Amino acid sequence: MNDESDSPEKVALVIGIPISIEECALRLRSPVPWEYGERTRERDRAQLGKFSALYEVVGEAAADLFATASAAKATIYRCATFADLKAALSSHDAVIVLAHWRGSSVSSLDLLPGWNDRFQALLKWSGPRSDAFRSVRDGWSGSSAESFCESLNRAINGGAFRACFPSGAAQLDMSPLLGAAMSRDIVDQAFDPHLRKGNALELFDGMWSGQAIVGAIPRDFRGTLDLSCCTSSVLATNLRVAYGDALTVISNDESIPPDYQMRVIEGGLWLLNRRRPAGDYASARREVSKGLGDWRAGSYRSGYL
Repeated sequence: MNDESDSPEKVALVIGIPISIEECALRLRSPVPWEYGERTRERDRAQLGKFSALYEVVGEAAADLFATASAAKATIYRCATFADLKAALSSHDAVIVLAHWRGSSVSSLDLLPGWNDRFQALLKWSGPRSDAFRSVRDGWSGSSAESFCESLNRAINGGAFRACFPSGAAQLDMSPLLGAAMSRDIVDQAFDPHLRKGNALELFDGMWSGQAIVGAIPRDFRGTLDLSCCTSSVLATNLRVAYGDALTVISNDESIPPDYQMRVIEGGLWLLNRRRPAGDYASARREVSKGLGDWRAGSYRSGYL
């Protein structure tokens, strides 16, 4: 990383989602589960013919972003893996991660063989965790896996698992997103190995937990990490707990279309390039975001990260 204050920042763009028809087809052929594709119905091969129309705005935004990133001499990692993320963090001052964050919500696709037997066993135990699962049972019609997930998500988002939080955490005034994330961790631990885990960053080689991302950051990294992913404040919390103010983390609490994120990143890189060698990406990125205002999410129709 750059140690000279009068030298321009070295910026890396790590892209963990497919941004072309070819990359979508590559991801579909991969044996690695693709939750982002499942969420946007792209995993169904019959949908490939609709990819161009669905992602037209994404492709246009990506082309403009790459042109601006190249002009700013940023390193671009397409079809990025965990190894790419580690390489970027070890050699750059600012790392932008454009990827899917798998949050706390549970879908029927997450349920693995044996989940119902495991659930029935959990109901027989004593303690606050089993009390929470009994509330899930009481809210479940028993008719389908989908209705089970609906009841489980109500419990996760409604605070049914707060009594299971570590000592003192249940009394903290935390954000709903963080509370749901902690609840999902409890559910994952209880159902393991009969449930796909939540709270993970999806790259081309699969899902990576918050702990794995924290471990990927070199101890001497003092730069900027732009988490351009949906509801990335959960991952940002993990990073701030581990590193405090040693690094700058840009995150959000919202579900954000990838084309919008690309436009914001493009603006930040453009502004940074105009100000070089002075200036930094974090300041430029925030300035662009502030100028755009809060109108952003309502006018986009593409998939979310």
